[in-house]
Amino acid sequence: MGYANKALLDALLKTVDDPEFFNPEDGDDPATFRRDCRAIMTALYHCGVWDWFEVISQRPPDDFKVPTLSGSDFFMKHREYLNTCMYNSFPTAMKYVADKGGEGFPPDYRELLYFMQGSFYSLRAECARRQEEERGR
Repeated sequence: MGYANKALLDALLKTVDDPEFFNPEDGDDPATFRRDCRAIMTALYHCGVWDWFEVISQRPPDDFKVPTLSGSDFFMKHREYLNTCMYNSFPTAMKYVADKGGEGFPPDYRELLYFMQGSFYSLRAECARRQEEERGR
């Protein structure tokens, strides 16, 4: 099992359909809200895995898609979702999947998901600093 892991990504995407994590009433249109949250969760997963390869000193597979946006640029693009009441939805969903586990996950999936959760909070703080700087200009 590699890190471009369908089972792990599917488990994360399943949380988007659970109102305990993502309340569709938080968006103007529930279908758009769900679609956007699924796209963001997928992008967060790919960004997290991409960074994880560096942490574990492993070369990504040749077919692994390089994220088009990462870091605070990613957060700035999606700040409508990542800096609102859903601030905790994404990392809470990551923790839930890490704690619950699942069949077909990579061996160190928990470390990966906790790494992603920590990265999320760190990048969100960086995004907040960038927004403050932009307001101060």
